[in-house]
Amino acid sequence: MRKYSKHEISKIMSTEKVIVRIGRKGITEGLINEIKRQLNQRGHIKLKILKNIRPYIRDEDVEKLANSAGGKVVSKRGYVYLIVLAKPKKD
Repeated sequence: MRKYSKHEISKIMSTEKVIVRIGRKGITEGLINEIKRQLNQRGHIKLKILKNIRPYIRDEDVEKLANSAGGKVVSKRGYVYLIVLAKPKKD
Protein backbone atom coordinates (compact mmCIF):
# COMPACT_ATOMS: atom_id res chain seq x y z
CA MET A 1 0.00 0.00 0.00
CA ARG A 2 1.28 3.41 -0.94
CA LYS A 3 1.69 5.65 2.11
CA TYR A 4 -0.45 8.79 1.89
CA SER A 5 0.51 11.84 3.95
CA LYS A 6 -2.10 13.88 5.78
CA HIS A 7 -1.59 16.64 3.23
CA GLU A 8 -2.20 14.28 0.28
CA ILE A 9 -5.34 12.87 1.92
CA SER A 10 -6.66 16.36 2.59
CA LYS A 11 -5.94 17.43 -0.99
CA ILE A 12 -7.69 14.38 -2.46
CA MET A 13 -10.71 14.79 -0.19
CA SER A 14 -11.14 18.47 -1.06
CA THR A 15 -10.32 18.58 -4.78
CA GLU A 16 -11.10 15.25 -6.45
CA LYS A 17 -14.57 14.21 -7.55
CA VAL A 18 -16.49 11.32 -6.02
CA ILE A 19 -15.89 8.21 -8.13
CA VAL A 20 -18.37 5.72 -6.63
CA ARG A 21 -21.74 6.37 -5.01
CA ILE A 22 -23.76 3.94 -2.92
CA GLY A 23 -27.44 4.44 -3.73
CA ARG A 24 -30.75 2.70 -3.20
CA LYS A 25 -29.49 -0.72 -4.33
CA GLY A 26 -26.96 -0.67 -1.50
CA ILE A 27 -23.82 -2.77 -1.56
CA THR A 28 -23.95 -5.21 -4.46
CA GLU A 29 -21.49 -7.50 -6.21
CA GLY A 30 -21.37 -5.03 -9.11
CA LEU A 31 -20.42 -2.22 -6.73
CA ILE A 32 -17.60 -4.31 -5.26
CA ASN A 33 -16.31 -5.14 -8.75
CA GLU A 34 -16.41 -1.45 -9.75
CA ILE A 35 -14.47 -0.46 -6.64
CA LYS A 36 -11.86 -3.17 -7.38
CA ARG A 37 -11.52 -1.91 -10.96
CA GLN A 38 -11.18 1.72 -9.92
CA LEU A 39 -8.68 0.92 -7.15
CA ASN A 40 -6.50 -1.04 -9.53
CA GLN A 41 -6.66 1.75 -12.10
CA ARG A 42 -6.25 4.79 -9.81
CA GLY A 43 -4.83 3.50 -6.52
CA HIS A 44 -7.48 5.41 -4.55
CA ILE A 45 -11.15 6.37 -4.84
CA LYS A 46 -13.66 8.62 -3.17
CA LEU A 47 -16.90 6.92 -2.19
CA LYS A 48 -20.10 8.68 -1.14
CA ILE A 49 -23.22 7.31 0.55
CA LEU A 50 -26.32 8.98 -0.88
CA LYS A 51 -29.07 10.33 1.38
CA ASN A 52 -31.71 7.67 0.75
CA ILE A 53 -29.46 4.79 1.92
CA ARG A 54 -27.63 6.50 4.83
CA PRO A 55 -29.84 5.03 7.59
CA TYR A 56 -28.94 1.51 6.41
CA ILE A 57 -25.18 1.76 5.76
CA ARG A 58 -22.80 2.01 8.71
CA ASP A 59 -19.06 2.71 8.92
CA GLU A 60 -18.44 -1.01 9.53
CA ASP A 61 -20.23 -1.84 6.27
CA VAL A 62 -17.95 0.52 4.34
CA GLU A 63 -14.88 -1.03 6.03
CA LYS A 64 -16.05 -4.52 4.98
CA LEU A 65 -16.75 -3.25 1.46
CA ALA A 66 -13.25 -1.78 1.21
CA ASN A 67 -11.66 -4.98 2.52
CA SER A 68 -13.57 -7.18 0.09
CA ALA A 69 -12.46 -4.93 -2.77
CA GLY A 70 -8.80 -5.07 -1.68
CA GLY A 71 -8.71 -1.59 -0.19
CA LYS A 72 -8.58 0.26 3.10
CA VAL A 73 -10.51 3.30 4.35
CA VAL A 74 -8.00 6.03 5.29
CA SER A 75 -10.29 9.04 5.68
CA LYS A 76 -13.92 9.90 6.32
CA ARG A 77 -15.65 13.27 6.09
CA GLY A 78 -19.36 13.04 6.74
CA TYR A 79 -20.62 10.45 4.29
CA VAL A 80 -17.61 10.62 1.97
CA TYR A 81 -14.82 8.06 2.35
CA LEU A 82 -11.34 7.81 0.84
CA ILE A 83 -10.37 4.23 0.05
CA VAL A 84 -6.83 3.34 -1.02
CA LEU A 85 -5.46 0.14 -2.52
CA ALA A 86 -4.21 -2.10 0.31
CA LYS A 87 -2.11 -4.43 -1.83
CA PRO A 88 0.44 -3.18 -4.36
CA LYS A 89 -0.05 -4.09 -7.99
CA LYS A 90 1.91 -7.10 -9.24
CA ASP A 91 3.45 -6.57 -12.67
